[in-house]
Amino acid sequence: MSRLTYLCVCRCSSASGSYFTRSKASHVLKEFRKLHSYARSLGLSTDRQRDPNLNPIRNHIACTNKRAKCVSASVPLNPLHISKRDFSAETYSKYFSPDVAPIGYAQKVLESIHSTTGLPWWASIAVSTMLLRGIVTLPLAIYSMRIMAKVELLQPEIGKLSQELRREVAVAVKKFAWDTKYARFKYNSTMRKLIKDLYIRENCHPAKSSLVLWFQIPMWVCLSFALRNMSGAVPTASTDIEAPVLCPDLRTEGTLWFPDLTAPDATWILPVLLGLTNLLNIEMHSLTGQKARRMQKIMMNVMRLLSVVMVPIGAVVPSCMCYYWVCSSLFGLGQNVLFKFPSVRRLLRLPRTPSESQTPFTDMYNAAKLKYVLRAKQKDS
Repeated sequence: MSRLTYLCVCRCSSASGSYFTRSKASHVLKEFRKLHSYARSLGLSTDRQRDPNLNPIRNHIACTNKRAKCVSASVPLNPLHISKRDFSAETYSKYFSPDVAPIGYAQKVLESIHSTTGLPWWASIAVSTMLLRGIVTLPLAIYSMRIMAKVELLQPEIGKLSQELRREVAVAVKKFAWDTKYARFKYNSTMRKLIKDLYIRENCHPAKSSLVLWFQIPMWVCLSFALRNMSGAVPTASTDIEAPVLCPDLRTEGTLWFPDLTAPDATWILPVLLGLTNLLNIEMHSLTGQKARRMQKIMMNVMRLLSVVMVPIGAVVPSCMCYYWVCSSLFGLGQNVLFKFPSVRRLLRLPRTPSESQTPFTDMYNAAKLKYVLRAKQKDS
């Protein structure tokens, strides 16, 4: 662009009633100044730079009697050309490309396992999932279960402390004439301090049980985008240009009904399997026999909704991504099943808790029968 000009044309007619007030003219001036600053930041030339005496705004806008009468300028206009950016491709390249350290490292790990084992990509993805989850998330999951077991074992002691504190507060209310609001405040603040001291004593703060999520979710995201980059399913600046497939072997090293791992699963078998596996994982947690709190019920429903939403998402992404998600969900399902066995829990040195069942699968079957069959019959009747 060789010139930036400003033009304000206003038709002042009583018939149409189209005119600029002073406030509207002020708004136009602000917009022109922003545009001028933006063009100058891009290194574009303006009429002000060519002729310092030229003031196109003041010379071509005249406002009288609360009506702005804008006289069109005779300055030739050149259109403002600004290069259009594709924000989707630009954002993806900035945050999810192989140049981003965690995603690039995840891609190198997948390629190293593939080249070391010599397995086809479908088997290499499965082995990589099992290795990474077994090395990284499995120890954290065991640690999380140990923390939750200690917290559960503290509940009887917390209950006794609560009863003693209630009696002490009741005595203080009579002795010092505390009102109900102040007594409740003292009880809650003292109880929180006592529970915190117990958590410190046993080194089992419940927040530590969420440590596994801080590793599992980022690893899941990095591996997912690494597989997407390798399959070439990334946005580009132009629709006419296709992104290169970084690993061409993915096109031929699939298996069964998905031989091409760079293409979506047209049969929807992988996406449906993904949704069913996730739902089964969630329902196993909901059939523990313990009464869920309101927030836990909300979280369960949110997870169920996400499991359903993942089905159409899995149908449009490359098969390698959906296949990795299925492998990760199957690993989580197998992990949850193993943790139900009392012998496995003793082998992992998990404390025995009151909620632990010696016949976990029989109890789950009875709970599922009560939840899904008997309640459904009661609603029908």
